[in-house]
Amino acid sequence: MFSKVRSKTRITLLLFGSLIMVSILIGYKVVSANSPEANLKLIDQVTNHGVTVSVNNVEFEQDKTRFVACFDLPSPGDWLPYAVLQDDSSTIVNGEYTILNWENPETFEGKHRCYQYTFFGKASPSAWFVIQKLQIPIPESLAQADCDRALATIKMSYADFSFSCNFGDHGIGFDIQNLPADMTGDQAGKLIVDALTETVDGPWELKLSK
Repeated sequence: MFSKVRSKTRITLLLFGSLIMVSILIGYKVVSANSPEANLKLIDQVTNHGVTVSVNNVEFEQDKTRFVACFDLPSPGDWLPYAVLQDDSSTIVNGEYTILNWENPETFEGKHRCYQYTFFGKASPSAWFVIQKLQIPIPESLAQADCDRALATIKMSYADFSFSCNFGDHGIGFDIQNLPADMTGDQAGKLIVDALTETVDGPWELKLSK
């Protein structure tokens, strides 16, 4: 049984909150629905948690690293990858990615997706592309029933956890009443977001050079 602590933390999440969080690491934009598959040169590929990821067409430049990453995803939702470049001495988190293909031009959904990644900063050829998790953004149509299901899911692991949803004109507020003593407000917020949407935790680690 976890010891309980009363929390005054309020976590405010605007609509499309998952997208807002991922944009802290990587800017997100869409340009076309054309398939890039014919021009890809495979560098590395890995399968983890039923998701296959490949790294292709890697270009090392003085101030940036660019490549194409393709994903075979668990469902045709608008999955967003949380990713960094990692080597022995540093982690590069600032960058952007562009969707190169999708199946549905109205929703950008598709089980197979390719992205053009650009990370700003000098990476060594020994660096790794690390996807920490994949997540679908919280839907605009979020309702109280969704919050109730999320709370029930969390309570399966944390019996004393308690939060409520507040629906406003510009977003959703989460009021956390109880959480384990060793859990921070940020950790509680991640737990709520993960329970409200589809999430696949990684990591997937891919080499940038053969």
